[in-house]
Amino acid sequence: KKKKNADIEQSWQGYTAERQTGGVQEGLTAHLTTFIESANTTLTAIRDGNGFAAFEAFNDNVQPTSESISATINVLVEQERTAAQTLMENAEQQQQVLLYGQLGVLLLGIVLMVGLSMAVLKSLIKSLNEARRVTFQIAAGNLANRVTLKRNDELGELLSSLETMRASLSGLTFFFFLY
Repeated sequence: KKKKNADIEQSWQGYTAERQTGGVQEGLTAHLTTFIESANTTLTAIRDGNGFAAFEAFNDNVQPTSESISATINVLVEQERTAAQTLMENAEQQQQVLLYGQLGVLLLGIVLMVGLSMAVLKSLIKSLNEARRVTFQIAAGNLANRVTLKRNDELGELLSSLETMRASLSGLTFFFFLY
């Protein structure tokens, strides 16, 4: 009997240490204390062989107190349910914020990727246009027009080769004019 009382008291103290339940917690503590005292009175009457006193103690104290405990526990359960519902709503809101944040980062990445692609494409087109311009000038016989772009990649090598070809052809034509 004392172990069960101690177990009930320890469980209740563990619960109340983790939560702020205000007056409901104090009310339940009072109801539990009354219940334990009433149950002890009833058990003492039974042990003494006084069945009527045990019946009265049970009906007058234990039963109403257990109904009060049940009602108070229902209030605590409702508080826990409300707190859980609030936590769930907060979690859903935070999840939505995270999803919008991820979407924003994704869109920013796409915009950056498109911007960088456009810059690289513009640079390539500029180099190809320069190579085309020089080849048209050479084809038209204008060997004085030099390649103006300098690059350190494959297109730069192409432009350098075109400049070398232009310079060689220019040298050959100069040589023919001399003779």
